[in-house]
Amino acid sequence: MTEFVGAEHLIARMLIEKYEREVSVAELNRLGICVRRLSIEEGVGAVFLTSREEVYSAICDYSDYFQCIYDEDHQFTGIKINEDKNADDLEKKFIRFLPDHIMKLLDEAIKKIAA
Repeated sequence: MTEFVGAEHLIARMLIEKYEREVSVAELNRLGICVRRLSIEEGVGAVFLTSREEVYSAICDYSDYFQCIYDEDHQFTGIKINEDKNADDLEKKFIRFLPDHIMKLLDEAIKKIAA
């Protein structure tokens, strides 16, 4: 059975792992590429929804958790966690029920792009 992992899961995991309140678009792009490559290499039957449209949808669908960051030219540069949320909130909402093999893959991908 194919599993679908939404952009909101990648955003939340990246924010939790970095212990920061924001993540850049460039980091999310690298994470999306890395996680797809690792899933193919390791034979994980999951589809990671990481396109720009999926990221925008995740921000809109979960606007109580995330918001866009724009630069002075009004270009979308990243995502930040809302001030009234924290890592525990992200864990409970987005991460808690991810299967172990998906979590392992996400964690491995995050480590690789951080290196």
